[in-house]
Amino acid sequence: MSSKAAARRKKKAAQGQQSPQAATTPETTPTATSARETTRPTPERMALGKWIKPQGADKRSQPMVDTQSDMIGRLYEQGQLTASQEQSARTFHELWAAYRSELGVSEYRSCLAGGVGAHDESDGRPEVYAAWYGLCDKIGRVSVAAIKMHVERGADEKPINLPALKSALDRVAG
Repeated sequence: MSSKAAARRKKKAAQGQQSPQAATTPETTPTATSARETTRPTPERMALGKWIKPQGADKRSQPMVDTQSDMIGRLYEQGQLTASQEQSARTFHELWAAYRSELGVSEYRSCLAGGVGAHDESDGRPEVYAAWYGLCDKIGRVSVAAIKMHVERGADEKPINLPALKSALDRVAG
């Protein structure tokens, strides 16, 4: 006696249909690209940004770069920010990220994360604290708040207060 499942498989085979497991044969699975090639963005992703294509002999191993991946990049590409303002925003964002990593504050924590942070007796990296507090003292709390509101916003979001952002970025640069 054969089971009902075996009877269905025989019937599908007779009709020329494949089983779901047969659809994942090695012939139909995509092959990996070579280690020297990089993955290129899809046409849909290409339409959402402005991309810099790599140049030179080794261009297949270099990634394409989206210059409008965030709001700062989009504002710069639209001519609403100068090059020094865009660079100031990048510098501010790097210092802020370094400062947050030194604090050890986790932004995304899952109940399944499992790891428990241990106490570290060291002073950390004092140069990170000095750079962050020096920047905050230089530009003031209002400017820090104005830049923080904008640097992590998405490319499709509108600026909250563009004149305040530009003024704060000029204070970072100057």
